[in-house]
Amino acid sequence: MPKGKRQKKVDDSPTYTSIEQANSELGLLRELDAKIEDIRSRCANERARIDKEEGDETKDLLAEAKTRAKSLELFARWHFDHGGFGELKSLELPAGFIGFRRTSKLKFTMRPVATVIQAMRSVPKNSSLGKKLSAAMTRLIKITEKPVKTEIRALDLSEEELGRIGVKIETDEMVFAFSTDKSKAFDLSEEGNVPTVAD
Repeated sequence: MPKGKRQKKVDDSPTYTSIEQANSELGLLRELDAKIEDIRSRCANERARIDKEEGDETKDLLAEAKTRAKSLELFARWHFDHGGFGELKSLELPAGFIGFRRTSKLKFTMRPVATVIQAMRSVPKNSSLGKKLSAAMTRLIKITEKPVKTEIRALDLSEEELGRIGVKIETDEMVFAFSTDKSKAFDLSEEGNVPTVAD
């Protein structure tokens, strides 16, 4: 008969036994906490400074990029309407690609957004839909449209399941997109893989 695995004895005796030593250890922990907090505070201040510097330096550039992207979209839509794209939905230019892609977006049929959250919470937890929603609910810390839509989209729910929580999918096949990366053309059949004017 094989012998059972011998349990390794764990030494759980304290490294010190006096109140004075315990008090000293507590004092050292207090000092460590203060040092950690100081480092975190300095790093937070530095991150805030860097974020502000980035915002200040890119504000005008982002505004110009948005304006230029909008003018490019107007050109692309005019060109597309006048047959300039031929049978294609995209056009390759020396500096990149412009075109249109199909995109789907979630639209709330119930308002406000909190109502959708409530509808999600009211689905029985032991149901098929309830099990899909439970993981998402734990991540929805803020009740705002973007994270709610992101979580719902990640669940890959059917049209019927979406309807139960007050959501429907709308499809738009003429969303303008562009890419300045000549090494790869963008896939016009999927959402989110190239910059758009709204970005």
